[in-house]
Amino acid sequence: MSKTQRHIYLDNAATTPTAPEVVDVMLPFLQTKIGNPGSFHSFGKEAKDAIDMARSTVAAFIKARPDEITFTGSGTESDSLAVLGYARMHAQHGKHIVTMSIEHHAVLEPMQFLAKKEGFELTIVP
Repeated sequence: MSKTQRHIYLDNAATTPTAPEVVDVMLPFLQTKIGNPGSFHSFGKEAKDAIDMARSTVAAFIKARPDEITFTGSGTESDSLAVLGYARMHAQHGKHIVTMSIEHHAVLEPMQFLAKKEGFELTIVP
């Protein structure tokens, strides 16, 4: 790229730069505090405590209970959990889902799963 050219990033729906404040908080967990929160040793306990604190902070911010907060590793995982959870929670009101053919695969695939495996009717509008 020449000195007169510059890139402009317009795909913030896919990913965004990490806020410097988040980097500051996360850096120790990327460098030295590397415990597995599922482990019972001190490194794991420290990681689990940090996750529990983050969960409590998010819950307080949105006026939820900590046990209602689920952290995911990606937007795809989040979309899938949202679609599956909502559909299953409201299945007693009807099992017909309507979506569009241009829907993102992270939303469309869990809907297709519900149709194939859990008896939901799926209408895909072109």
